[in-house]
Amino acid sequence: MDLPDKFVEDYICNLTKSDVDKTKPLWDLHILDIKTSDSEGVIVYRVHHSISDGTSLMALLLACSRKVFDPEALPSIPVMKKSSLIKNSGFWLVLQLVWNTIIGVLLFVATSLFLKDTETPIKASKRVEKNGRRIIVRNVNLDDVKLIMNAMNVAINDVVLGVSEAGLTKYLNSRYALFWFETNVSYASTLAFVLALMIHAISYVNKLIFIISAEEETIPDPHQICDDLEESLNLIKAAVLAKQHVKDD
Repeated sequence: MDLPDKFVEDYICNLTKSDVDKTKPLWDLHILDIKTSDSEGVIVYRVHHSISDGTSLMALLLACSRKVFDPEALPSIPVMKKSSLIKNSGFWLVLQLVWNTIIGVLLFVATSLFLKDTETPIKASKRVEKNGRRIIVRNVNLDDVKLIMNAMNVAINDVVLGVSEAGLTKYLNSRYALFWFETNVSYASTLAFVLALMIHAISYVNKLIFIISAEEETIPDPHQICDDLEESLNLIKAAVLAKQHVKDD
């Protein structure tokens, strides 16, 4: 096969145009014996949202896996250690949680009644759930992200958000000739196909994986978004290295 990556992309896109067969168990598994640029084979697991949420499904799939170097060992995930700051500020954390919950409920009710989404070039059409979606994956070096994280003394999520904002802004500017101050973009991560664009970021071993889910009609060139994300990361990294070089001098 000349273009295996394109075949897998088209295959998944066609799956998004159809619903799960409700006369059968609400899931299907597709095994593609195709070697791509990133893997020796591909498994596509499509599950109806009524069965479980995405986080639980990922935990289930992880529980079904085993380590190559120790097949008998059960899978494990890193556990975040609670800092002394969190232990000593329990009351304020609870208060903040309650306050944020109240604000979230009020915004939800207001949005249902009269608030409307901001008009942007990537706002989804009313038939977004019926249109096909392109799922694009782009791997970047996790060490580059950590370099920026340590230099700026921020969390890795802050770097990912900054790269996503810079990359998406670059994409909008190049496609729609928009200026920064004219661009009003919000970011969201969800498992329901109700948005024209979703950007997920997952760290795995020494890679940071950007997963782009884009509706074909609104965003016909999702590969360009991946290019802009990668270029934005490289630009930020270059700026960090340049600043460190100046300090060393």
